[in-house]
Amino acid sequence: MDDLLRLALGKLADHYQVSEDDLRRMLLLRGVAELNAVTDMAKHATADDLQGALTNLNQRLEAVVEGLRQQVVQVDNAVQNAGMAIAMIERMTTVLHKEAEDLPLKSPR
Repeated sequence: MDDLLRLALGKLADHYQVSEDDLRRMLLLRGVAELNAVTDMAKHATADDLQGALTNLNQRLEAVVEGLRQQVVQVDNAVQNAGMAIAMIERMTTVLHKEAEDLPLKSPR
């Protein structure tokens, strides 16, 4: 196994408090399940087809992540707009309260 991969596996295993063997099994299981889901077993495939399938999986994942990033930006913008609206309402409430205090009170008859 490549030294960098071994180092990364070790650090990830330590971080998640699992053994390196367990982490390898989990990653392999997930990878095989994902690849199996996109593989057409009825057709003969080559190593190039495998590389294409893996690239396709990565592109799909990147598209999902980008969609999530865009949603986060939209939510952040909505929160900022809501904050500005609340501040404006609070200012208007303060002004209206001051104007109401300045109104002459009518005496009861």
